[in-house]
Amino acid sequence: YYTVIAIVSFLFQNVWEAVKVVQLGLHVLSVLIVFLYARNLTKSRYAGLAAAFALGFAFYRYHTNFYLGRLNMGPTFVIFPLQLYLVDRFITAKDGRRIGVALAFVSAAGFSAHAVYGGFGGLFAALYAGVRVLVQSTVLNAPGKKISALAQLALWFGMGVLASLFYTLPAFIE
Repeated sequence: YYTVIAIVSFLFQNVWEAVKVVQLGLHVLSVLIVFLYARNLTKSRYAGLAAAFALGFAFYRYHTNFYLGRLNMGPTFVIFPLQLYLVDRFITAKDGRRIGVALAFVSAAGFSAHAVYGGFGGLFAALYAGVRVLVQSTVLNAPGKKISALAQLALWFGMGVLASLFYTLPAFIE
């Protein structure tokens, strides 16, 4: 997060303007990702628009980011819905390797952005993945397919944790 702010601050001479631009970009990305996730989940563009509209104008996000000063929560609002979207795409994909690699990178980015927020986001996304695999009966109709999908998702989430150890391991050791 702070690396992105440092890069953007080269374009703007004021670091606070760079923070505002990055926060605006994260907000727009999170609204777009929630639209994609809700549209993919419900197969309805209108449901996706309603979910994106509701999240885009939620007061809680502005309250935590700007009034409480938790600016580093900004990437969490992008990464967590993206993890959920990728889990759903992985379940319905015929060959989920590309989506699995994307899930690993997104999980690693979540941990690298903030160890606690990324950790809880990864934990909730893994729980969501387990529930979706066990409940999703139209695509994964055989027990062997469900176990295989759970093992593959655990592998990709684990790869994300391993990829972010350079940042999270010192925090976990303390």
